[in-house]
Amino acid sequence: MNVLGKREIVSVQLFNVEISESELDTYRRLLLYALNNLKAEEIERLFGDKPEELEGLLDDIENALEEAGLLSEEKNQKPMSPPKARSDEPRARTSVSQY
Repeated sequence: MNVLGKREIVSVQLFNVEISESELDTYRRLLLYALNNLKAEEIERLFGDKPEELEGLLDDIENALEEAGLLSEEKNQKPMSPPKARSDEPRARTSVSQY
């Protein structure tokens, strides 16, 4: 990954980066693993974010890969969510609207 530039907007650092397909897919798989295998409390403790925030990141990565024609049908299949996941059970990935 190469940083091509950076700027600050309303005290938020935004980076322009060049990233390989394999790096981006690794991030995608890491997020899928966390969302499918960790409890909500574990996600918040480890990442400092709610699961919904990680789902938004995953959607962004998948959209970038889809736009580039790099996300196959098999990779794009999202795991089914349980009807009502309890906080003590691992979470399945659910879809989140873009922000």
